Amino acid sequence: AVVPEGADCIVKSEDCLFQNQAVLIYEPCSAAQNIQPQGSIKKTGELLIPKNKRLRAVEIEVLSSAAITDVSVYKKPVISIITTGDELVEAGGVPPVGKRINSNAHLLAALSKETNAEFIIHPPAPDDFAGIKKAVQNAKDADVIITTGGTAHGGQDHILKVLQELGTVHIDKIAVKPGQHFIFATLGEKPVFALPGTPTACLVIFELFIKPSIRKMMGSPKIINDKSRAVSFSSVKKPPGLRNFTGAEIKSLRGKKF
Repeated sequence: AVVPEGADCIVKSEDCLFQNQAVLIYEPCSAAQNIQPQGSIKKTGELLIPKNKRLRAVEIEVLSSAAITDVSVYKKPVISIITTGDELVEAGGVPPVGKRINSNAHLLAALSKETNAEFIIHPPAPDDFAGIKKAVQNAKDADVIITTGGTAHGGQDHILKVLQELGTVHIDKIAVKPGQHFIFATLGEKPVFALPGTPTACLVIFELFIKPSIRKMMGSPKIINDKSRAVSFSSVKKPPGLRNFTGAEIKSLRGKKF
């Protein structure tokens, strides 16, 4: 509230006693006490929110207090998730012999949600060239396409040939385990990440390549996750010629990480 004309300090009501028309003040009061001068938080011409800053509750309060109701923001990318495989079934009961639950779709959806992106889960595509091609074409309205399965070079692995026909393949294998058979392609300017079918490979490739890409699309100043060193209680075997990624639980003891 505006300080009344002629007043130079504010006394809290809990420090006063109100009797009839009189007010007894029990605490000393000095000039400018409990008064916030105009412009003490931000002055005219100062930057309120820097570019590429994520709008959290604090930033939204700052904008609203300055009577700013409209700001330019990055569009949330829409991710199309396409799993492939004749053996895939949805969760709900024990899968029949020879079938497995389509857990990768839900894994990638949860990972996408963690990045604040929107996602669409498409029905599993069959293990044939025509079916996978149709599934990729049906995802053309998305900003990013992620597929799982069929990235190896076997007879039933068609995603590489589909992407070569529809767009440009930039990477078809990497020296990383798990996730060695990772494919990156573009359909025009649309990125396509083709992941192997194992859940651990999906998780690793998402963290290494997809999450930084989504962050960059959303204008995040932090693209790569922070790194830290830790001491392992057990030996970790490294495949020759490959960078190995393994899961771990981090604990702190006497200022060190294990």
